[in-house]
Amino acid sequence: MTIEPENEAERLLLEKAQSGGRADVSDLSDPTVRAALLYGLCVHPDDHGVGPKGIKLRGARVTGKLDFEGTTVVRPVWLWKCHFEAPIILRDARTRTVGFDGSTVPGISADRLRTEGMLSLRGVKIKGEVRLIGANINGNFTCSAATLENPGGNALNADGITVTGDVFLDRGFAAKGEVRLIGSKIGGNLVCREATFNNTKKDALSLDRVTVREDIFLDEGFKAKGNVRLLGARIEGGLSCDDATFDAGSPDEDAFSAGRMNVQGLFEWRLERAPVGVVSLDHAHVGRLVDDARSWPAPGRLNLDGFTYDSLAGNAPVGWRERRRWLELQWHEDFRPQPYEQLVAVLRRMGHDRDARQIAIAKQDAYLKKGDPSRRRRLWMGFLRITIRYGNEPWRALGYMAFAVYFAWMIFTNAYHYGFMHPSKERVYLHDCYTGQMSRCKGWSTFDRRWSGDPIQLPADYPEFNSFIYSVDTFLPIVDLHQENYWLPRGDGDWGWFFRLYLWLHIVAGWVLTSVAVAGLTPLIKKD
Repeated sequence: MTIEPENEAERLLLEKAQSGGRADVSDLSDPTVRAALLYGLCVHPDDHGVGPKGIKLRGARVTGKLDFEGTTVVRPVWLWKCHFEAPIILRDARTRTVGFDGSTVPGISADRLRTEGMLSLRGVKIKGEVRLIGANINGNFTCSAATLENPGGNALNADGITVTGDVFLDRGFAAKGEVRLIGSKIGGNLVCREATFNNTKKDALSLDRVTVREDIFLDEGFKAKGNVRLLGARIEGGLSCDDATFDAGSPDEDAFSAGRMNVQGLFEWRLERAPVGVVSLDHAHVGRLVDDARSWPAPGRLNLDGFTYDSLAGNAPVGWRERRRWLELQWHEDFRPQPYEQLVAVLRRMGHDRDARQIAIAKQDAYLKKGDPSRRRRLWMGFLRITIRYGNEPWRALGYMAFAVYFAWMIFTNAYHYGFMHPSKERVYLHDCYTGQMSRCKGWSTFDRRWSGDPIQLPADYPEFNSFIYSVDTFLPIVDLHQENYWLPRGDGDWGWFFRLYLWLHIVAGWVLTSVAVAGLTPLIKKD
């Protein structure tokens, strides 16, 4: 049935629909247009002579309910800055391009909508829910500068939506209530620049299991009061959070949840200020990570367990001190080795070997602090930390070895000059010349001792005592410098026991430190 226009606004609308022009009724004294007339023009365009350019209406006050449920709209529909007194129904509808730019609407229900063009809600003001569950948009979905208000509920529910082009929730977009695109598929970009999502202490933006063929932009003034969720999201491009603000409303609430997220490109995490709340990247993967120190949350508010990345890019800090502080922000009370091992591997691939070593050391320190090693293992690891930094700096053992040799050199020098060092060969220490029973011994030489009044006589072919060489010879187990086998401290006298005991300790220290140094230079001790 053909519906005839009843006022000047409706007559202008019919005239422009037939000619392909835009009907601007905003300056008319009565800009009222009935929803029934709009329905007839959109669903039965041939009955009204509507041209191929479709319906273009601006500034109307639409009365009644505009209900396209289950219908097919074969012409484009553009309704600019119109005021609707009832929610718009597009459930199960089939349309071409549809736009409500700048309009005021109590709500939109468009589950399973199919469009053969874009859906534009640019600048709309909606107090109520916008539902696009399971919708399929063959073009762009634009909500730039839109204001959606449904506190305590869903401001936009587009779960399972498929968009072949880009999705724009940007340039002044503001939502009070949750914005949901869970399980959605976006063929282009998801742009949320200069947007505000407000749902404090709840989920502000839910992008779980979203698939985006290009990039997601949560940057350039993006603000979220509530949790931003990207659980299981798949992003074939990059994810930018530059100059964004994440505020959960409480330090203990989730502010950014991206567990199992996969970003094939660049993940930029350089925020306007440190997020308030918990940031979770557990078992997420990104291609390249760009971050800075000020963008990570407070201690105990970061989850990096299972987080992997191929490289650190841009101006991301690579110094081990900054990265160690980053890892120490994690919330786990127990020890999680993966975040340390991941960072060590990345730093080594990038050529930062020194920083990688220090992070490997920090990993073992964290294990001693948060792990549950046995007392024996704790003592052993403590020894390895002091000597060779768990195998990462085996050359440190050389310093301890040098000190041990130097100190023993002083000890054995005193032992010799005080008369506590004697030859260990029987042919010498049992000989009458050595014992002093013969005063003249051919082929023997006399050596004075600095602090002892008794000189020592030795055969000419017997190795003369050298305290430094003796210290080295007794310390290194695989070296024979012909001192250890020819000299021994005496066990008698006031200090003889001390020199004999120190020799034993020196030999044991040599075996231990040498073995640890060799093990540190080989794969015997796992360094990471």
